[in-house]
Amino acid sequence: MAEHPHGDVRRYRYGGCRCGPCRAANAASANRYRMGLMSGTHRRDVHAEPVRQHVQRLQNSGLGIPAIAELAGLDTQRLSALMYGHPSKNQPPSKTVRPSTADKILAVHAGQVPTRGWLPAVGTRRRLQALAAIGWPIKHVGELAGLPDAHAHRILAAPDGGRVKARTARAVAAVYDRLWNVDPAGAGQLGASIRRVKKVAAAKGWLPPVAWDDLIDLIGEDLEAELRRRVRLMDDGEIAACHYAHRRHGDQSPLMVAAAREYDRRRVREHRKKSAA
Repeated sequence: MAEHPHGDVRRYRYGGCRCGPCRAANAASANRYRMGLMSGTHRRDVHAEPVRQHVQRLQNSGLGIPAIAELAGLDTQRLSALMYGHPSKNQPPSKTVRPSTADKILAVHAGQVPTRGWLPAVGTRRRLQALAAIGWPIKHVGELAGLPDAHAHRILAAPDGGRVKARTARAVAAVYDRLWNVDPAGAGQLGASIRRVKKVAAAKGWLPPVAWDDLIDLIGEDLEAELRRRVRLMDDGEIAACHYAHRRHGDQSPLMVAAAREYDRRRVREHRKKSAA
């Protein structure tokens, strides 16, 4: 990233410059902040720890500091200083953060895709798998996304820790958004190709788009936390219906599987209560 010019407060704060113009810019910024507090037009700083915890969750989902900074509209140096302080100057992370900065960071979520850098391959792989599960040939999807057939298959074979370029993730996501509810036969795909890719998807256990909904980019603890939240909102009838769909009809949708586990837990609790009585 290019350095900010002299006289820019960001060069003073994040670049360590102490020249006259930079000191003046920092003093002017601090004065505006004090005046804003006195006039009531500026919110006071908020605790930084919840913001750092949010950034850590985003990092756990696979987003790096540069990607998070881009999505939040912040300098990478600024976000890095919030997270780690300035070790070279023996300065720890700040205890507070500007409300506007906190708002920008907290608005970033794991499903967002930056324009540069690398991302976990999970969401891209699930999208390719989901389209294959409803009959879209992988080669055709790859062509629409500008990917060579071999590249698309490498993504499908990537391990859970694999990564793809952000532009690749964006391209596949754009194609997925176009095709996830479109019948490939009605769109001109050959029946033999549709049957062949569906057979492969079924053999590999690939889930269709409806199984993922808006969970498609969530991984690890973020996925589990969101599933627990949704299951908690279900009543007993909904839990039982999910259990039936999973156990009797083999629905492997993440939410169905999580609800089926909750159904079993509730049955065990009820049995223990009756036994204790």
